[in-house]
Amino acid sequence: MIAFVTGGTGHVGTALVEVLLKRGYEVHCLVRRTDILTHLKSLNSSKLFFQFGDLRSPESILEGMNVAQPDYVFHVAAAVSWWAPWRVFYDINVVGTRNVVEAIEKITSVKK
Repeated sequence: MIAFVTGGTGHVGTALVEVLLKRGYEVHCLVRRTDILTHLKSLNSSKLFFQFGDLRSPESILEGMNVAQPDYVFHVAAAVSWWAPWRVFYDINVVGTRNVVEAIEKITSVKK
């Protein structure tokens, strides 16, 4: 089974990635180029892959899913810092979620 995870470098996402790997999944994480990948890389798994992209970019999400061809998508990414401008929250949490859903609709491997 193949999983595609957004937010894999966050608190919830990291725990999710660890569980999925322990259960034998191949895991593809959509990450920003600025994300700190140290913890995930320390898992030293041949089944862990990084797809660089941004939730605000529908093209990068679709490209990542096209590479992964996932059976399942776990969307756990979100902007949560209190200091960010309102627009950042909207773009990542609302527009980003819409972009993920629209990409899922185009990827035939995802179980629906």
